Amino acid sequence: MDETANGAVTLTSKIEIREWRTAIQSADVTNDGKCICLVTCDSMFYEIILGDEGPVVMPHDFGVMEAWHVRIAKSKSNYIITAFSGFLKEIDLSGKVSRQEPFPSAKTVGTLAYGSSNRRLAVSTFEGVLHIFDVATLKSETTIEAHSKRIRALAFLPGDDDILTGSDDKTIKLHSVGGERPKVERIYCGHRSSVLSLSVDDRADGTRFASSSLDGQ
Repeated sequence: MDETANGAVTLTSKIEIREWRTAIQSADVTNDGKCICLVTCDSMFYEIILGDEGPVVMPHDFGVMEAWHVRIAKSKSNYIITAFSGFLKEIDLSGKVSRQEPFPSAKTVGTLAYGSSNRRLAVSTFEGVLHIFDVATLKSETTIEAHSKRIRALAFLPGDDDILTGSDDKTIKLHSVGGERPKVERIYCGHRSSVLSLSVDDRADGTRFASSSLDGQ
């Protein structure tokens, strides 16, 4: 990536890994860029390791609709996927299901996010509900009716006690989930359409974040 004096950014493709038979439904990459996980629309799960000798692609087939969303744990030791059979499934580095927990809302999951310290996992739904899980046990910590519409974006602040949610209701909310009772700390209303993504600036110790929306901003 090259940035010019006027702030314009130019991206250069370094490698084409492969072509997929169907479109990609969900994908995630580690911070060092060496591991990529993706799920295609035919429910195939692919683990891609980028090494000095080129990419290594390892496909895994867990069954029809048994992989729909994917996120890589911050520890880089496993992955989490959602399954239409009604489960959250943790996948180990050998591509096997290491554990699973029932999750009745699996068919309506909007997105997933691990906390930066790998203590909590957030799962959102089309109904605007936010579920917080303990990563160590995959048990539910709390459930929040966060928005009136689908939640499309999640981002934990450092420490995993606060999380940002972005929704089709055009708002971004900052929730505190570390205490006895979750609460909304702040509401941001800067967008004119659905909020699509959120990213927290770790260098600013969680005091600054960026968002994007369907309105092109």
